[in-house]
Amino acid sequence: METESDFFQFVATSRIMITISTSCRGWSCWCFLRLGPHVDLHPHTKFKNCQHARNPKLVLTGTRTRYYKRTSVSYRSYNNGQQFDRIVNGLPPPNSLVLLSLFLALSLYFGSALRLKANIRRHLPERYGSRAQNHFHHDPKDFNVLDIVVKVGTPPQYGAAVVDTTSGDIEITLCPVGAGKPTYPCFNSSQSSSFVQKTSNTASDSFWEDEDLGFVVPNVTFISRDHKTQFFGRVGLGWPSLRKYPGDTFFPDTSYDKWTRETFSISTGLLGCEAQIDFDATCEPNKKTIYLPATSRAYWQFAIKQVHLGSVKLPINGQAVIATNKEYIGMPKKFLDQLTSLHGITWEADYGAYTVDCNQKLPNLDFVTDGGVITIRPKQYVYVWEPLSNGRCVVNFEDSKAFGFGPEWYFGIQIVADYCVAFDFKKAQITLTENFQECDVCDCHKKQ
Repeated sequence: METESDFFQFVATSRIMITISTSCRGWSCWCFLRLGPHVDLHPHTKFKNCQHARNPKLVLTGTRTRYYKRTSVSYRSYNNGQQFDRIVNGLPPPNSLVLLSLFLALSLYFGSALRLKANIRRHLPERYGSRAQNHFHHDPKDFNVLDIVVKVGTPPQYGAAVVDTTSGDIEITLCPVGAGKPTYPCFNSSQSSSFVQKTSNTASDSFWEDEDLGFVVPNVTFISRDHKTQFFGRVGLGWPSLRKYPGDTFFPDTSYDKWTRETFSISTGLLGCEAQIDFDATCEPNKKTIYLPATSRAYWQFAIKQVHLGSVKLPINGQAVIATNKEYIGMPKKFLDQLTSLHGITWEADYGAYTVDCNQKLPNLDFVTDGGVITIRPKQYVYVWEPLSNGRCVVNFEDSKAFGFGPEWYFGIQIVADYCVAFDFKKAQITLTENFQECDVCDCHKKQ
């Protein structure tokens, strides 16, 4: 059974469950099919580009620009193999899958530092001329910002875009004209027949969900940038008031017409490596779900009353922002000094980070809100997977004035590891539900 037609001839008469696992490296994906739950294909049947599902609404098109990732999806075959029922899956249900903001790819993947034991590779101290530069940056294979694959242009070009809840813009990096093959991710506008440069700062082009099936949103306006980064672009999921230029992006306004609910949700695997973003969907609530009113129509922000770290309990009566582009939990230095003083956490200028003995038993970091207590566990806020050369581990706290972007308090991606976080534009509400998401493949932390 080595071809797609052979496979569908087999399932047309068997009415069995099919598990499709997509494995992506570079620009290509291979799909491994498992029949069962206990019947395997030996070796796993592989079809390039993951074109398994006959129902076009369910075609998998996951791609990845870096690192090996995988996601698993389960369907049930029926109707002579021409359609699949989805039966077990952590991704959005089929109707919301079609209603994703059409410029976004199906799959979201994530590299994280959420680890349980130390790794032998170590950072050496680095010194810089200014404190703003002298700040520890996590290995991007371990602890990366959230990103998704976007497809832009005609024909579509692929790239990884940062998911940024502190921005209201879509930004795409344009390749220099006539400069040869670039050495960094960028969009070659000269190769797209639908590209239009609108102003010196904005352009428009088509955004695709699936180029094979023709799912496309034409004439999407975005910020065009030319500075080099490790990403193809940025997708801002903040409120429209954060936009730098009027009309520079269609999210979320145009998307409202496509969605039943004006919401999206984000969560990562408990050990990192994988993550999930669902549009037109919220997190599955339970008795412990925390409901918080958004106190801003710019940042996704909510009120916090107290912060606790073990026996240290401090009043705040402030506001905290969820910032998916940050590696750290930010707070004013006066709170940092008080929270860290009793737990062996110290600032080390040579590394530009707060550090602690890697074997130190630390308490949960708790934030008291009107909706309940938000808990960030030590395995999320201590970077134990890559100890420093002095044998200590980085604590993911930072001085918000020295290293932040304005707000005094903010949560980096640690909050979407301990919680599935839903963002509701219509209700102006943030909800947090305890996260149980396990990664299928947790090898992103392995050092090569």
